Amino acid sequence: MKFLLTFLICFWLAPNPPLGSCQTDALIKLELENIRGFANNNPEFTGWRDRLLDALKPISEQSKMQTLQDFQRWNVQRLDLEKQIFHICEKLQKSIMGKCHETFRKLRDACVWSLTKTNTKKADVINVIKKAKCLGMTRGKERDYGLDF
Repeated sequence: MKFLLTFLICFWLAPNPPLGSCQTDALIKLELENIRGFANNNPEFTGWRDRLLDALKPISEQSKMQTLQDFQRWNVQRLDLEKQIFHICEKLQKSIMGKCHETFRKLRDACVWSLTKTNTKKADVINVIKKAKCLGMTRGKERDYGLDF
């Protein structure tokens, strides 16, 4: 909240409409303050956080904005992948039954494991799970398991 206040004060006091260093710093701090999802223990997020903190040092305005925009693009992708993983986990949880119990449990565990991994690993896990099949499924009854990812 204090960073938002700082941003607003800088915005009102700035003589020129383009973002100044103070405003960009406030945006970076605001971004760091409002992290959602599974960012803890995510090594890729730690790297981005460090880059954002480095951008708070006296460097060019263009570099600060580029770092902030790159982080925002990466973060949107991260949150989208986490949303997909949650959806898959939910479907797997509902499908844990019968002969495929162990297979679906392992796939669900892989989903949960991937939440704190890099975006690339998250995407890989999603692709593997979408292609996974349980050999114990009765032919013609695949839809009964509800795995239409």
